[in-house]
Amino acid sequence: MCWVLPSAAQEAAAPTRKIVVPTVTRNVMVFGGLENSLAEAIGRRDAEAVGKLLGDRFEMRTDSQPGTPVPRDAWLQHAMEGAAFNSKVDQMAVHEYGDMMVVSFLWHLGRDGRNAAEVFVVDTWKSVDGNWKLDVRYASAAHGTAAPIPGDEPVKTQDKKKL
Repeated sequence: MCWVLPSAAQEAAAPTRKIVVPTVTRNVMVFGGLENSLAEAIGRRDAEAVGKLLGDRFEMRTDSQPGTPVPRDAWLQHAMEGAAFNSKVDQMAVHEYGDMMVVSFLWHLGRDGRNAAEVFVVDTWKSVDGNWKLDVRYASAAHGTAAPIPGDEPVKTQDKKKL
């Protein structure tokens, strides 16, 4: 066996850099596609397409009112009425638990070509008759900001003072 060790000059000349390239798993590809499809359907104001991706008992829970979930119908109404936004998802992780998937990601929301907000989302997807349905969404403004969360009730003028 032959070992070749770099000389001290070679070590000094080459700075140490660690490049981490995330591996995209099959589940990240699948659920990244589902999350994008959901955001695109909301952007098109296509309630039927959005409804097909939601479970019958869907609800969203937010950091501002964790004990008061936004029920499916109210979430769908708020999502269809909300201002149009650009959407980008990154830092996604998918954990598989049989017919349930837990998907977390950082959601970048923008308006007029600018980043308006970042939201940390944890979605639970359940397999129903061979199709994935979003069952529960947990969402919180990222980085300690007071970002609006799509599908949540719009902030009323009097409530803005509390933010």
